[in-house]
Amino acid sequence: MNNTTITKCTALLAAVILGGCTARQPFGAWDDQALAERVEQLIRGETSAGSGASITPRLPRPNDAIPEDADVPWYVSQALRSNPQVRAARQRVERLRERVPQVTAPPDPSATLTFGDLAETAAGQVDYIVGVRQSLPFPGTLDARGEVARQEVVEAIYALENTVNQVAADTRRAYWSYDGAGREAAVLREGQDLLEQIEAAVQSRIRVSRAGQDDALRVSRERAALDNRLSELQQRQRTAGAMLARLTSRPARSDWPNAEDADWQPVKLDAERLRGWAQTHHPEVAAAQARIGTFRERLDLARRERLPDFVAGVQYGEVGDGLAPSSNGDDQLAVTIGVTIPLWVEADDAAEREALRGIGEAAADARAAQDRAAFATDDALARLEADQQVLRRLRERMMPDAKQVIELALTNYRTGDTDFLQLLDDWQTLLGDQLQEARVVAGLHRTMADLEQALGGSMPPPPEDEQDRGDSP
Repeated sequence: MNNTTITKCTALLAAVILGGCTARQPFGAWDDQALAERVEQLIRGETSAGSGASITPRLPRPNDAIPEDADVPWYVSQALRSNPQVRAARQRVERLRERVPQVTAPPDPSATLTFGDLAETAAGQVDYIVGVRQSLPFPGTLDARGEVARQEVVEAIYALENTVNQVAADTRRAYWSYDGAGREAAVLREGQDLLEQIEAAVQSRIRVSRAGQDDALRVSRERAALDNRLSELQQRQRTAGAMLARLTSRPARSDWPNAEDADWQPVKLDAERLRGWAQTHHPEVAAAQARIGTFRERLDLARRERLPDFVAGVQYGEVGDGLAPSSNGDDQLAVTIGVTIPLWVEADDAAEREALRGIGEAAADARAAQDRAAFATDDALARLEADQQVLRRLRERMMPDAKQVIELALTNYRTGDTDFLQLLDDWQTLLGDQLQEARVVAGLHRTMADLEQALGGSMPPPPEDEQDRGDSP
């Protein structure tokens, strides 16, 4: 081999090694705009996907004042900005992104130095030999490894979306639990006011000897029972407030503003459409489908791993003066090219079987996630329908009738035409209806939070024809 041939081989080998060592594009530069936009949306601008650098905004401090007009979206935004579950899921996405350049990089080259009592050739005595060797996977193998890592990032993004969905729903439920306890407490205070009127009527009849002291004792017992129920509601409010504090990373003793006086307006929803939306848009379904893609990429990688890797190297030997009169002292330069022998196929077979079984597992998980999303949607819709019917009956028939009955009973008791026990029973009936209304309203809001969680985080947009009419979905 002449020097020109050796030089060409050396240049070719260097190009191969340098090409194999070239870094892949960063995750944010990939031509997957939908994925990049999802990262930006979920992380809410806190991560620069293009550069791979994290930008952390100022998180709300525990002592930041809560606005008096704070509503559900405000609490949800606070939770998504500061909740440690969301931050952990976000960091997992960032962590897995860093695996992409790791698995797509070729193995490091190795350098060798050989010295000692080396052989003497016709050119002279070899003093030492230095060499560089690079192992290069079969073309496409590094890309396949990168696709596996990329799919794992996709899974992590859907897991982040699911965490966001869960935390948002928990925040809504905690808020409406707090609101519901406040509503019931307000109803009990109104009941105390009415009970005071009853007590005044009882005292008037006692003064004219038309009622006994036992009636006054019964009123006193009812007032004590109301105080006990108010204490229970105070405990429920504190528990709900503590849950809000945990979700928004605030002190457990945070002073929460009074819950807004939000009423409930009846809604009519398309069950079939919402069920289909949940089965296609819930992040658990998307994560399971992404896992199918991950195992498909693993299957492709397992098949590529069967192919031989290439080994290329360059050796240089310095030649000194030799004993033979014909020695010329020319140095040695050699190029080494080789391949690995994929001899142990059991591991490759097992890797393929694992990937195939993983595809089946992920497909079954996706179907199960669809079934769970459909059930959660149907369950929430059934509860919404039942509670709306109860609320309508309470407001249209039961509560108006109960108010009329208690007004008549109180008037008739003052004139002696109604028994005291009947008056007390009518008061308890009205109070029970009012408490049930407060519980149903809060329950409807919590059920709507369950429905939004089942749908993947929010209600779907209405169809185009309904958008034109302004109808709800």
